[in-house]
Amino acid sequence: MRILIDHGAARNLGDTGMVEAVVLQLRNLLPHAELYVIDRSPLRMPIWDLPQVFRQAPYAVRPFWSLSLSKVPYFWRFERSWRRTISGLFLGCLGRLRTAGSLALPAQKENGSQTKTLAEFCEPFDALHVVGGGNLTDEFYEELYRRCCLILAFAEQRKPVTLTGQQLGPFTSTFSKRGLARALRRASFVGLRERSDSWKFCEESHLDPARFEVMGDDSLALPPAEESLVCSRLAEHGLRPKEFLAINLRVGYYAAEHARHLEKVATLADRLGHQFGLPVLFVPLALNELDSDIVTAKKVV
Repeated sequence: MRILIDHGAARNLGDTGMVEAVVLQLRNLLPHAELYVIDRSPLRMPIWDLPQVFRQAPYAVRPFWSLSLSKVPYFWRFERSWRRTISGLFLGCLGRLRTAGSLALPAQKENGSQTKTLAEFCEPFDALHVVGGGNLTDEFYEELYRRCCLILAFAEQRKPVTLTGQQLGPFTSTFSKRGLARALRRASFVGLRERSDSWKFCEESHLDPARFEVMGDDSLALPPAEESLVCSRLAEHGLRPKEFLAINLRVGYYAAEHARHLEKVATLADRLGHQFGLPVLFVPLALNELDSDIVTAKKVV
């Protein structure tokens, strides 16, 4: 069995941990399966050294929204909103006016032959597994569009699709919300990482109750590092196990309002540190330029 594993990991340690945990779980459950993991994360992952785990070149779906407002006077400021709206509209058309498998892919080569459509890209695989995260929202409209296209293309070939550890939404576009609902209704199973909005989304989307469940974050299945390694890494920063306070905070374009609370977080961390007599350790997860936790931590300090 050949399973394609898709994910939203880039330069993010949390997302990378989810991928590693899912791969380890699938190897235990299906020891004879071949796992083809989309290789789009620049971070080092030990899964590439495992037997029957292979790197799969990233796929891209040619976008419908070719009209750009970026160079149009005044309207350039609405470029992102325009792209999000158009992607939602076309996402709503998939499976109705056009099949996902017929969508064109940018020029790429698979096994020496030209892959032209999404259906041809999916053909070599027997199943799709989508690793969890918080990327199924129209805030990340390009990723939402690409992921829904992939799910529908597998469903059109009558191949099983499973998702685990997902957080669904929030949405600003009704079209995007309906498009995701239509895609998830074609999935064999949808695992959620929280019981609030994601659970409500599945109920409102009329997913089969037997096909979705709360299972927590995928990274919870990741085995911990050796205690000796943890101790040595902490010692490099003058810290000892269980004798520090850990904080993670992020300011990005999708969480810009967090910037208004940096002073409150700094005050809280300072008071807690003095109250318990413990140093405060900022643990960065996102390492991208647009949402660097290291940059945010420096601002708080």
